[in-house]
Amino acid sequence: MNYSKYRFTLDIHKTKSQVSIPVLLGDTMIKLYISINDGGTPYQITEGCVAKLICRPPNGSAFSRDCEISDNRIVYTFDENTASEIGVSTCEVRIKGPSGGVLTTPRFLIVVEEKVLLDEELEDYQEE
Repeated sequence: MNYSKYRFTLDIHKTKSQVSIPVLLGDTMIKLYISINDGGTPYQITEGCVAKLICRPPNGSAFSRDCEISDNRIVYTFDENTASEIGVSTCEVRIKGPSGGVLTTPRFLIVVEEKVLLDEELEDYQEE
């Protein structure tokens, strides 16, 4: 099975949530490819930086996960906890530089839904 890939860019000059990613409950076959802009110009992630996804799911208990940095993008692969609860998770990425400085991205949302449509929402239909 192939990963669902979401590619998006966050601009560090904008403070509101910039992206909303819809996923299904329990889905682990998702990869996020996050680019960062600085006022519309691509932000260069320097060699030796490390990145972490910081996420607060609907239950309020925050968690962090390691990310990869590849081709000047942050890459996060969902694990079993990322989409483990129905509702909206507020997330950000923190990039720590080799000298100890930290850059925090604007927030983005992961919206976890049980199913696209629940069976009780479907009208009866006849297959031809």
